[in-house]
Amino acid sequence: MFHAITSAGGRFKTGETLDVHAEGLDVYNTMGDAMGGPGRLGPENRKPRPVESILA
Repeated sequence: MFHAITSAGGRFKTGETLDVHAEGLDVYNTMGDAMGGPGRLGPENRKPRPVESILA
């Protein structure tokens, strides 16, 4: 699946393709947390698994 994002003021790595070996929920929640988003996607009882490799 292709995703395109901006660097969000230097918060995310851009300009390369990364195989982060993570579920989409973890990628989206990592981006939301980095941007100060108000909530999380997925089941409430699901343990958060941040994807450090996409953070700058």
